[in-house]
Amino acid sequence: MKTALTPTVLQFLVDEGFQICLSKTSSIFTKKARFCTTLTPAKFDSMPDRSTGLFDNFFAIKAEPVVMAQGLYDTIVLVDMDTTTWQAYETKVLKVKKRKTAAKTARKQYDLVA
Repeated sequence: MKTALTPTVLQFLVDEGFQICLSKTSSIFTKKARFCTTLTPAKFDSMPDRSTGLFDNFFAIKAEPVVMAQGLYDTIVLVDMDTTTWQAYETKVLKVKKRKTAAKTARKQYDLVA
């Protein structure tokens, strides 16, 4: 599952123990961006083999991806998570956000009534 890289997504990946991100960049030429970089998080320490062609580069997760999460000019940055990681993200991050939003809405409605 692919999602946009944000500081929240990046912090989740760090908390889950991911250490590096494999990177693949392609040209897309849309109105919003000319490039798309897809990061695939990984938990291993050994140097990945670039000769497979599956990725262009790799980064320590606490280095370049931190800058990428703030946004890059003319570039969309996505994170490609496997199903297990995506489900953990939904459970730990997205559902918490939904609960906070629901609680905030309930407080606003209460303030309107009171």
